[in-house]
Amino acid sequence: MQKILILLAMLVVVGCAVLSFIGCEGVPSVTDGSLPSMEDAEKLFPRNLSWASIDTDGDGIKENYATPIKAQPCTDCFVYGAVGLLEIQYKIDHKFVASLDLSEQNAHNCLRISCTAAGDDRTVLSYIRDYGIVEERYSRTGDWSRCKNCDNYIKTEQGYTPISEIPFFRFKRWRYVTIPDMPYKDKRVALVAALQDGPVGVSTSGWSGFRTVGDMKYCVDFVSGGHVVIVIGYINHGEAFLVKNSHGEPRIIKMMFAGGDRCAFARISVQIVPGSTYTSWGTGEYYCYSEHDNDKDLIPDAHDNCPWEKNPRQEDRDGDSYGDVCDKCPKDKGPPGFECPKADETNFILPIKYYGGRQWVMY
Repeated sequence: MQKILILLAMLVVVGCAVLSFIGCEGVPSVTDGSLPSMEDAEKLFPRNLSWASIDTDGDGIKENYATPIKAQPCTDCFVYGAVGLLEIQYKIDHKFVASLDLSEQNAHNCLRISCTAAGDDRTVLSYIRDYGIVEERYSRTGDWSRCKNCDNYIKTEQGYTPISEIPFFRFKRWRYVTIPDMPYKDKRVALVAALQDGPVGVSTSGWSGFRTVGDMKYCVDFVSGGHVVIVIGYINHGEAFLVKNSHGEPRIIKMMFAGGDRCAFARISVQIVPGSTYTSWGTGEYYCYSEHDNDKDLIPDAHDNCPWEKNPRQEDRDGDSYGDVCDKCPKDKGPPGFECPKADETNFILPIKYYGGRQWVMY
């Protein structure tokens, strides 16, 4: 009896540490960075998990919450990663097993993302959090055109539908699961813990640095650039992760965790806070990005090379369309990301703010 009580006490303590890490106390909040050991994680969590085949009701019937894999037309994996994350989390939160196809093109249009632009899934997530996104009602081009969220009507297959009759899919918060200075072995536990609640958006270095052998993908070498994928599950407590990739992968792939640090696997990973997804109808909170100035620097966001941080002079030394104030590599042309691994992380578009030690802010 005493051993059982001790074990229960250990599970309560460890369980609270895990839940604190993944935000059970509410977000935004600052975590204490505590994580269970791999040994404790193996006791706490199921050996294998996949949101593409899971019994959440205990009725013996497995549901598929993973949405179909879409093929990105451009260098816009960060858009597909953010939108796909919401699709799956919304289905999980609302036990919604029917198909859900949210519009990447809506994000392209309203965030003014061109086909060749590189970017950050956190920027797209923050936009969707604040303003919402509609189901697919556009032709996917990958380039941006007029944002129609501020119009009175949106054209659909049935004709023109009043904006007040169109649901905007949104969520209240997103949070970090892994950050750059986190030991790689801890990232495995962090991902496994977070996946109990839903999918995780994971960044890597260039995708061409990975190779497929049999049915498993491995990191071979670091390749500059970056990529974003959605992790929907794991095998053997994270020895491998189940990955949904919008770039040339028609099915869910298995990603070996060991050695992935060479390819910056999970360098940064994020998650929509479970239970925070919802739809808004006819609230009037529609967003015309071309007229908005988020950072109040008198440069409309549609023309601002750093819409999230004030930079009225629009300095851009490397000419990569990312203003110096939010460009992690201001002297190296290319997206903020992997060329400058020693740079201060606070230069990201949505800064990671440190409060000492291994603590970080969840947005």
